[in-house]
Amino acid sequence: MCRWIAYSGTPIYLHEAVFEPEHSLIVQSLAAKSSETTTNGDGFGIGWYNDRE
Repeated sequence: MCRWIAYSGTPIYLHEAVFEPEHSLIVQSLAAKSSETTTNGDGFGIGWYNDRE
């Protein structure tokens, strides 16, 4: 199953969108019951615009 997240609003750090929500993408992917493997062999990608240094 593919998982997507989109955010439009006041600036936040990537960590706040991907890791911190109660049902975050990380939690969903690690708890997938229909998965035959523990990791995604196809990889992943993230696009992000930020001026954090």
